Amino acid sequence: MPSQILKRQSCTDCKTGYWNTRENYYEHTSLPLKSTASSMNGVRPKLVDSGVICIKNGWHPIQALVSNNTIRNSFYSGNETGRTTMVSGPNASGKSVYIKQIGITVYLSQIGSFVPAEEATIGPMDAIYAITCTETLAALDRSSDSLSLNLVLVALRFSTERSLILLDEFAHSIGKASTEASALTTAIIEHLLKSSNPHVVATTHDYDMLNLLKHQADIKFT
Repeated sequence: MPSQILKRQSCTDCKTGYWNTRENYYEHTSLPLKSTASSMNGVRPKLVDSGVICIKNGWHPIQALVSNNTIRNSFYSGNETGRTTMVSGPNASGKSVYIKQIGITVYLSQIGSFVPAEEATIGPMDAIYAITCTETLAALDRSSDSLSLNLVLVALRFSTERSLILLDEFAHSIGKASTEASALTTAIIEHLLKSSNPHVVATTHDYDMLNLLKHQADIKFT
């Protein structure tokens, strides 16, 4: 009998310790979110069950810290207007900042944070796949094209209608000839449209690729 009482007491202590640890964890991890939300003057996003991403006058929170000329942009992706958005424009026109702004806003909404926007309505996401052209790939001892292709393979294999895929100048990141890169990127986007149909935002300054995709009714061009 004493051993059973001791065992029960031990279990109670373990549960109490677990809940105390959990509460302390949430308390400490929520502090940075509170501080960040306050500094960026964000809003509480409206979370809905539908698969929609609606951002009104959003901005990149890090850019806003270092620049007084932050441009605010809106974004919408949903069933009514299609889930694939092609963002085109010349180099240094802000395409990368825009696509990263969308990714950051969606990510912050999923972890319970305020978001950098005037308004935001976002559904639950099961994954965010970001394939960007970056010089930091060399630190991973892998070539840019190899890593980018592997990241796309993961997105193609595991993305669902609740996923967000960001393709920032993918044709440029794989280091292929212009025609080959355009054809590959076009094939990837068309495959996603026909399969899992996730939210896709792709940036490009390749107008040949835009011409290949212009017949797709479910793609928005901006």
